[in-house]
Amino acid sequence: MSPEEMLDLLDRMLVEDTRAAAMDALEDLLRKGSDDGRAVTYLIPVLHAPDDETRRRASWLIGKLAQNKACTFWPVEELNNLLHDDDPEVRENAAWCLGELTGMRIGSLGTIEHLNHLLGDESGSARGMAAWALGRMAERLNMGFQTSMAPLGKLLDDRYESVRRSAQYALDRLRAMGIEE
Repeated sequence: MSPEEMLDLLDRMLVEDTRAAAMDALEDLLRKGSDDGRAVTYLIPVLHAPDDETRRRASWLIGKLAQNKACTFWPVEELNNLLHDDDPEVRENAAWCLGELTGMRIGSLGTIEHLNHLLGDESGSARGMAAWALGRMAERLNMGFQTSMAPLGKLLDDRYESVRRSAQYALDRLRAMGIEE
């Protein structure tokens, strides 16, 4: 896709009437490995859309851009805020995206606290993704995670196996760093 075509696509993403089709096209490009970092800038306002589905897709698309290592600017604070969204899938996608960003050693102590809060979420998928993201951050960032140990330990008894596995993954990474309860 030419730079002009990409800019046109991204401009259409900002207009409510053309947003869904533009997001479909961007998703297709990302699945093919596109690494055009301009998309992140255009997705930031979409993270604040009033409808849940748009916020879900925007956070997922940013995660795909992170997987493709598309740029050097990432909306970490916006993603931290989405960890408190009303929609559980938005919270889960934001946690996944933050976990993907740590592959590039991007994260913050504030993110750890937001993820710790999400460990107590009503949604099992959001709890599990928060645990996974904390484990990924521990593996990549070597930051202070002492506050994560107790909430992760509680998830070892979660009713969902995927949550228990994610919590164990995170605890194993933290222990490998020398952090104990």
